[in-house]
Amino acid sequence: MKTVSFIIIALLFLSCASETEQKSMDTVAELYGAKTSYSKGISTAVGQETIKKFTIKVSDSKMLDTIAPAASSGNIALMVYEGLTPKEKETYSGIDVELVHTTKDTAAFYYPKAVLQNVSKKSANFKIFSESILDNKYDRLETIKNVNDILDPIRNLVKIVIDQLELKLGDLESYKPFGIAEERDDIGSMYQYQGYFIFEKGAIPYIINIDVSEGKDEIIGYRIYN
Repeated sequence: MKTVSFIIIALLFLSCASETEQKSMDTVAELYGAKTSYSKGISTAVGQETIKKFTIKVSDSKMLDTIAPAASSGNIALMVYEGLTPKEKETYSGIDVELVHTTKDTAAFYYPKAVLQNVSKKSANFKIFSESILDNKYDRLETIKNVNDILDPIRNLVKIVIDQLELKLGDLESYKPFGIAEERDDIGSMYQYQGYFIFEKGAIPYIINIDVSEGKDEIIGYRIYN
């Protein structure tokens, strides 16, 4: 029997965070009320692709304690990825996210570049959904839904929900994304983008679902928790 030996080399290299990397970490820290730090590393094995990754460590956040780690880490990885320059996006093979909760429980997730590219592309309609509601442009919601999955118009339904929430919580002021998760049902896989609508007197969670498949970027479901 032929024996094949692999030599695996893992290196951490000292390098200052670039301006864009630091800005991404600052944005994560502000969103989650957290401390952030980073490292950069290379791992390689004979006959295999060299992996270069950026690792962000996020800790001391009460908000993170309330969110499923698989969801918060996905959003953090996306925030870091979208903050990079085009050259930096090509440089890294993926983003590592290390979470340290206030209870000292830890979790770690790795997001390859190909996954982040897909999640980033599809997140555009999460932003359009959120900003259309914030800007009171409800007609725009009809342009980003999948008509095969959401048969009826949604503009009026969403407006009614937001109007009712504003009666209780005051004006809608902003929105805050906090999580991304991959969910499955009988039909297939979807990305679930999770956020808060921020009102004068409180925050309300909401989600939108988008098919994981390439080229299917429309919203296939949504929910505002009122």
